[in-house]
Amino acid sequence: MTTLYTRTGDRGTTTLFGGETVSKQDSRVSAYGTIDECNAIVGWVRSAVEDYDIDQQLTAIQDTLFAIGSALATDSNSETASQLPEITEDAVTQLEQWIDRYTTLLPALHSFIYPTGTELASRLHITRTVCRRAERAAVEQQRATALSEQGIAYLNRLADFLFILARYMNWREGAPEVTWR
Repeated sequence: MTTLYTRTGDRGTTTLFGGETVSKQDSRVSAYGTIDECNAIVGWVRSAVEDYDIDQQLTAIQDTLFAIGSALATDSNSETASQLPEITEDAVTQLEQWIDRYTTLLPALHSFIYPTGTELASRLHITRTVCRRAERAAVEQQRATALSEQGIAYLNRLADFLFILARYMNWREGAPEVTWR
């Protein structure tokens, strides 16, 4: 039987992919932890989604977030780096296509809107803000890790997608967008 606990973190350290041991306060751990947080919140969003296509989009996003987290937990010079799933330009393009699809259904936006609306839209706004924090943390760690430029671009586009999806969910449910004055 394999046990979940290893006790290696009891002294405030963790092991990265490739075997390097670092403090749990290490900014790399914070970066991939924030990706994990974003992924968990996407899961929370999925628990409220009833649309099959949107659920499939969010599932694909979770898969890519796992890949990004793995890259952040891997030293760029490690042998493990070559074994990681690649975040491709196609993944970024897919987000752009989804953004374009939902944007065409929505009224043009000419001012800032409050991050509110339906329960699902509000969850998406929370996810977007965590995604932006994850993006900032990933940018800080990119040079030391196996995270590609496409990984950063993906996080940037993902936040945009989450914003558009929140707007779409409000529009679909007839919830008004409240503009900031």
